[in-house]
Amino acid sequence: MGVTAGKYHLFKRSRKSGDFYYCWFWQGNERIIKTCGRACTGKREGVAFLEDLLKQEITGTKRTIALQSTTIKGFAKDMFTEGVPHLARWAAKGKVLKRQTIIQPRRHLTACLLPKFGKLRFTEITPTAVEGFLLEQRFSNSCRNTIRYTLKLVMREAKRAGIIEMLPELNLSNGMARDRTSCPAGNSPGFFPTMRMSLSVSGHARMINRKSGTQILP
Repeated sequence: MGVTAGKYHLFKRSRKSGDFYYCWFWQGNERIIKTCGRACTGKREGVAFLEDLLKQEITGTKRTIALQSTTIKGFAKDMFTEGVPHLARWAAKGKVLKRQTIIQPRRHLTACLLPKFGKLRFTEITPTAVEGFLLEQRFSNSCRNTIRYTLKLVMREAKRAGIIEMLPELNLSNGMARDRTSCPAGNSPGFFPTMRMSLSVSGHARMINRKSGTQILP
């Protein structure tokens, strides 16, 4: 009787040099055959290989389920704040992180996006829902677009983290009614509490740590 572990099946092939064990499994409509490690000649080794494959699959499935259940707030609540990894990564890649470039998305996040969408999972965010929400707000089209762009930044980070596979289209419809109401100022107490802005000789903004006096973001 053949040995199986989940979807993985063990079988033996006899060659002139000896017996070797392989496994096969279905991947979609394709039947995949692979060796049970390098020169696997023992049945016990083959069974152990199948069990390892099954464990890896279960672990990967659990991780995928955990990631897909992540809410917007759970993932993005600390974005655009001092010391977060994504800002350090952007700076390392040469992205110019001016004060307004960082504070404005933080305000959009805390004042608009998290209160409305924070409890939802990323897979539950639809372009229609985003557009409908923004059109309900008495904001200018420019403000609506900057809020939408903030959400796209969050979505990009979620894709990088493996939470979503594709970025949804979040473009707004043309011909929206124009409203001159400014964007929300938001409430971000403690935001960059040890930071101040300094202009370099060339006029570029730099983020300076008040305690150490060192530049921490370009």
